[in-house]
Amino acid sequence: MFAMAGASMTAGREDLSLGLKKLLGHPGTQKARSSGDEYATSAPEFSRNPMHGATIHPFVGWFVRLFLLATLVGCSFKAAGVDGESVSEAALEDTGAEDTGRPDDGDGPDLDPDLTDDDQDGYTEEQGDCDDTDDTVRPGLVDVCDGRDNDCDEAVDEDARAEDAFEPNDTIDHPLGSVDEVGSIEVRAFIDSEDDVDRYRFVYTDSLFDVDGLTVELSNLSDVVTYKLKIVDLGTGEAVFEDFSTPDDEALFFELEGGFGVDSTTFQVTVSSLGGGDCLTPYRLNIVHTDWWR
Repeated sequence: MFAMAGASMTAGREDLSLGLKKLLGHPGTQKARSSGDEYATSAPEFSRNPMHGATIHPFVGWFVRLFLLATLVGCSFKAAGVDGESVSEAALEDTGAEDTGRPDDGDGPDLDPDLTDDDQDGYTEEQGDCDDTDDTVRPGLVDVCDGRDNDCDEAVDEDARAEDAFEPNDTIDHPLGSVDEVGSIEVRAFIDSEDDVDRYRFVYTDSLFDVDGLTVELSNLSDVVTYKLKIVDLGTGEAVFEDFSTPDDEALFFELEGGFGVDSTTFQVTVSSLGGGDCLTPYRLNIVHTDWWR
């Protein structure tokens, strides 16, 4: 009885050994249990160490395989830089692309804010962009009349004079025609700086039997400009009016004395600045020819 049990246990161990060797893929472990079996099933057996003849447990083989697999995976992750410490140095080398400071400029992780073109207008702060949040402000632009330094040269509205419809009248009188024909002439213009001088010319005519009048008014004055108004009778060369504004003035006003007689002549009107400029606040020059019965 005990002999039968021992034989049965021995056969069971041989079956288990052959099964594990088959699972581990050990060569030469396929053998039929008997030629007469309906299903020729390979019986696993424990592998033996050829050097010591000791039996090697099958789980040792699985452990070795898992260890080798983990080692290969770890090496692959490290080569790819997944661990955050083994990023290829080639990725940090200068590629020769233009350095805009942006992370996507192809020139490495250069994130210096002075080198970053935040508003994408072609200029960084290091290149002179004085407002890198506004793409309408950058070096090289025309400094229009908007109260801002559009071209980053520390001057404001210096190119606004080109927006004055009566320019160029700094050295040449702008002709306004005859005030007698239209009754009144109104001009809206601005003084953009102390160097800006606006000159106008108009013709005034009365008759011997009419009692005529002439008024010239400069109004809508900016608080930041000290205006100067000068009126010259070009027939005689005499300055018939010359005055400057004060902070309390709302207007500068000239009136030609009326009476019988002929006062026909051409007048030159000059508007200039004794201090300051403001293109955002246009002045109003109003020239009126009056008759006593009107």
